[in-house]
Amino acid sequence: MDHLFFNCKFSRGVWDKVKSRAKIHNHQSTWDDTVQELGNGDMSNTIGSVVLRLCFAACVYSIWYERNCRIFRDEKKEPDDVAKSILENVKLKLMSLKLKDSVAVRIVEKEWGIVCKKS
Repeated sequence: MDHLFFNCKFSRGVWDKVKSRAKIHNHQSTWDDTVQELGNGDMSNTIGSVVLRLCFAACVYSIWYERNCRIFRDEKKEPDDVAKSILENVKLKLMSLKLKDSVAVRIVEKEWGIVCKKS
């Protein structure tokens, strides 16, 4: 697990790009430490927490999917392409959520270049 998430060169490149774009300040180097840090953090329904969880889940899924494509289909993508796909998926998910209007939501909208549904 440590190698696949997020210590190999490929997955580290994907995770670092997503972390940078999403402003995630996780400095852990092992899978267990990363999961523990993210699990012990603010898991409320604040927009920052939602973005963090979406990005982490999308990274785990996409890296696992890429691993399977490499093994079973002999298909390979570059880390930048996988990260772009993850960020686009997170963006689409954020746009589909119904959120309360707040300063934090407006900041996320501006940072991600999106408009969210408001309740």
